[in-house]
Amino acid sequence: MPKFNKQKFKDEFKKVVGSRFWRHIHKETLIPFRERKIPDRIKFLDELSERIIQRKYDPYPPRSYVVSHKQNLVVRFIPALSREDYCVYFFCIKKLEDEIAHNRVIGTYGGWRLGGKIRRLENFDEVSSVPDFSYDRFAWLKAWTEFQRKAYNLYRLNKKLKYFYIFDIANFYDSIRLDRLELITREVADKRKTFEVNLLFYFLCNWNRGYLNYERQSMGIPQDEVGDCSRILGNFYLQEYDNYLYKLTKKENSAYLRYADDVNGVNSIF
Repeated sequence: MPKFNKQKFKDEFKKVVGSRFWRHIHKETLIPFRERKIPDRIKFLDELSERIIQRKYDPYPPRSYVVSHKQNLVVRFIPALSREDYCVYFFCIKKLEDEIAHNRVIGTYGGWRLGGKIRRLENFDEVSSVPDFSYDRFAWLKAWTEFQRKAYNLYRLNKKLKYFYIFDIANFYDSIRLDRLELITREVADKRKTFEVNLLFYFLCNWNRGYLNYERQSMGIPQDEVGDCSRILGNFYLQEYDNYLYKLTKKENSAYLRYADDVNGVNSIF
């Protein structure tokens, strides 16, 4: 394993967590930060990256929770994270993006906001990804309508497709097993990115410790209030499942579609 270069890490951290993302987390959060003045990005990231290097970084308990009302009187609590945790989460996912984008199954959409291989494949399939702000209901509705149009076109072009079967993965993000997610992430990640993988799962296992009373979290990832990091991990987590259903439906002369967002997890047409 190559020697860890501290200065290279600090430079890369500031490069990945750029000014655009820095503005985004302050502009789009529904829970304003207590400090009215936005901190200087370079100084903030220098100090944060130094804490990470010195092994002094710990995830903060969420600042608050956004309450989202779903159908059938179901309530979802979406954490508003600290600046530090937003930056760490984004950095780790961005660094691992190419590996996580590997083996995308045809017919699966959503959750690729950060770009990379899968985003380009989705564009080729001519179906939009999730909107920039995941909880902008009007933007979400537009993306969802375009996805439904894709399903309708499959039906229109293949008269053998007579029925629509819609499956919802209940409490999907809360049910993700972190041990399995970590295993499959390490299987695909470049060994030179072990530090980023370690940092990612340190965050995922400890971001909710305020609620868990310091117990290590074994299931569930936070649903992003301002980004799509968890959507990307969710899509990656479901790739084996996607592959199985894609092969099954293809064998039965059917079609498989899944829109990975926080309302409908799996949509299939048989």
